[in-house]
Order: sequence, then structure tokens, then C-alpha cells
Amino acid sequence: MEIWLNDAVTMKKPHACGTNQWRVVRIGADIGLICNSCHRRLLLSRSDFIKKVKKIKHTPDSHDTSGQVIINRLE
Repeated sequence: MEIWLNDAVTMKKPHACGTNQWRVVRIGADIGLICNSCHRRLLLSRSDFIKKVKKIKHTPDSHDTSGQVIINRLE
């Protein structure tokens, strides 16, 4: 699984505000997300992020950064 900054992410379960659309704002030991509806910030560990993510859509501006991280799914 490959993730970049500013990628659009769809999670399996919706946020309390009713949307399941998020944007990646931090990549490191944890994955930082911002809700597209209410702009709430959330930090998930990589393992939790892999379990909860449904789809990742790479945005055109996401590849302009040097913050590429490849997350290997443990199977």
C-alpha cells in the first residue's frame, strides 16, 4: 500500500459528522488525517490505518511532495 501527503482516503466507517472522506496530512510513525467535512484531525497508527482504510485516491498535488511512504500490509 502506497500513501502520499494530500491523498484522499475513504475509511470503512464514517466519522461522527457523517462522512468517511479524509485527507492525509502527516506521514510518519502515525498517519495524520483531516476530515473533509468538519476538519477534525485524527492520528492513527499505521496498523490501525491499514485495517480501517477502504480506498486511497492519489491526488495530482500529492506527488509533488517528497513525503512518499510505502506501507507493507502484513498478511
